[in-house]
Amino acid sequence: MNLLILAVAALSLSCQKPAPDTPSLGDPSSLKAEQLDLASVKLSWTDNAEGEKGYRIFLRGEGDAYNVEPLTTVEADASSFVFEGLKSGKAYDMGVQALSEDMKKYSKTVFINGFKVLGREELAEQEKVEILKYNIIYKCVEEMQQAMEGMLQPDTKEETTGTAEVRD
Repeated sequence: MNLLILAVAALSLSCQKPAPDTPSLGDPSSLKAEQLDLASVKLSWTDNAEGEKGYRIFLRGEGDAYNVEPLTTVEADASSFVFEGLKSGKAYDMGVQALSEDMKKYSKTVFINGFKVLGREELAEQEKVEILKYNIIYKCVEEMQQAMEGMLQPDTKEETTGTAEVRD
């Protein structure tokens, strides 16, 4: 009896149609993160997938669970996504993963781990911008006025008010 069941199972497996060739879901590569402002980061990658439905985007902040659900899905052939509303001074893991057309296959998830969103001071230092802090507004106004006066050329004006003749 066991031999008959085994033969039927082998026969049913050999009668199945082979799966159609599905395009390769290549893993995204060359993942880069670029801070756009104090709360936004652009994630970009190279699209190596063929026939994908889209890309799943992941964001995990400090203290978040390791297995994070996708934040969103972007269209096929996309190569960037902008995260907004991030907190400056906090580190994030950002990831991307290709999704097959039938939504049953995924590429490997590629992550940038520990991307720190720079705060105002760090961003200013990176861009070589000086930040001045004031507690009293009139001191700020005075310094701005002095700085602007130093930048202005003196306004000289010649005006003839009369003529004179010098004799020996």
